[in-house]
Amino acid sequence: MLSALLLALTFSPPADVRFSVEAPDGRGPLYLAGSFNDWQPGDPSWELTSEEERWILSVPAARLGDAPIEFKLTRGS
Repeated sequence: MLSALLLALTFSPPADVRFSVEAPDGRGPLYLAGSFNDWQPGDPSWELTSEEERWILSVPAARLGDAPIEFKLTRGS
């Protein structure tokens, strides 16, 4: 029973982390910079997408690493 449980946990898909910010002015682009990407303020792989009045980025949890993260939103600089 324990080996079946461990196997199931090993093959479970990782969760996504969703970053979302309300920005009624619609100005962009917006980027996520933090401890997980060496604080690169305009990294295109961390650009949020606009959905109505929100800017959103979904990231696989594994991409953020295991350590606690620090982050900020930037306009690319």
